[in-house]
Amino acid sequence: MRFIFLFSSPNGDIPVDQQHRTRPLILNPGETHPCLTLGDYFKTLAAFIQQNLDIILSELKPSLAMADIQTIFLRTEKHGALYHIASAEIVSPSTREKFAISSAITAQGKETLIRDTAVLESLGETHGPSFIPRIYCKGSLDCGSQQQTEILNLVASEWFEDYHEWHLTADGEAIKIWDNTKGNRIATEGEQTEIFRQVALILTVYYDFNTGKQIHPWHHAAGDFIIRDNNGTTAVKLTTARDYRQIIELENDSPHFPLLSLLIFFLHLTVRTRLDKVEGTDQAVWAGNFSVTATLRGFIEGIRMHESLRRSLPYSSQEIIGILQSYTASDFSAIIQPLMDVYLAENPREHQFISRHLENHLAEVCGEIARL
Repeated sequence: MRFIFLFSSPNGDIPVDQQHRTRPLILNPGETHPCLTLGDYFKTLAAFIQQNLDIILSELKPSLAMADIQTIFLRTEKHGALYHIASAEIVSPSTREKFAISSAITAQGKETLIRDTAVLESLGETHGPSFIPRIYCKGSLDCGSQQQTEILNLVASEWFEDYHEWHLTADGEAIKIWDNTKGNRIATEGEQTEIFRQVALILTVYYDFNTGKQIHPWHHAAGDFIIRDNNGTTAVKLTTARDYRQIIELENDSPHFPLLSLLIFFLHLTVRTRLDKVEGTDQAVWAGNFSVTATLRGFIEGIRMHESLRRSLPYSSQEIIGILQSYTASDFSAIIQPLMDVYLAENPREHQFISRHLENHLAEVCGEIARL
């Protein structure tokens, strides 16, 4: 078994040569490590795979014997603000199998990776069908040389092959898909609708009606949701889950809790799905009205999926539609105010941007609800 180290790029793989290996390890897009190198990083990833290969294969491809593995391609995929993403591709005479390796070296990065992994593991055990990556194994290893070492936290997980990041265009009326294989392109209208429908469905499927817990935070701007085109069929996955909690602390024993919690989730969903940054830049953009239609549809379908899985719900999907239709835009405006306070505390600039669109947004939401 041999390891080959590569950079992933839109133009294909770039081999990592000896000169590359001496480069300082990137900690985040604007900072490098004072001592550790890219070579140290790759060697640590390879050591982690070797130590855990039997566990990884039992999750990834139980029929594949370690003795049959010829090569493992290790690719750097993404250097995030808090942790790195790499992919590992196992090659044998009969198959090629791929998985992800997330790693963190800073204190904040480690804390984030540990939390994200715990949330993914918990949701993987309690919810289904799964729209999030499965966790295969996790651990920590020394990274570096005799001069200086750091502990690197590592997690091996499911890789979503041929899924791509996407972002809204500047006018908010179209989506650009970042396809490194076939080239970037503008999504069709059908794909746009499917992306927003499935985003809403996924988040609703993971919503807990009994506790009000939901996946939060998540961001289109961070590329959290990814898309795959499979012969004309659109599939969407969620790459991570940073936390699972109530957005606004409510008293669970209150008779109004199930309804108020659901309304807060619904309104939060309709707002957050419209927020992005232009092609991942710092320029905020608001999705067009097409997103409201698709989000509402995905929300209702997500509730129906809860019903099909025989989960305990305080209201049926049909009752929820009736409840939503009984509210006016003014009602929603009053209900959403505590959420707006949360947005202000989390990101004042984003709060200001949402505020400019809120009145029209709630009117559009009510208009779409009336058509259910």
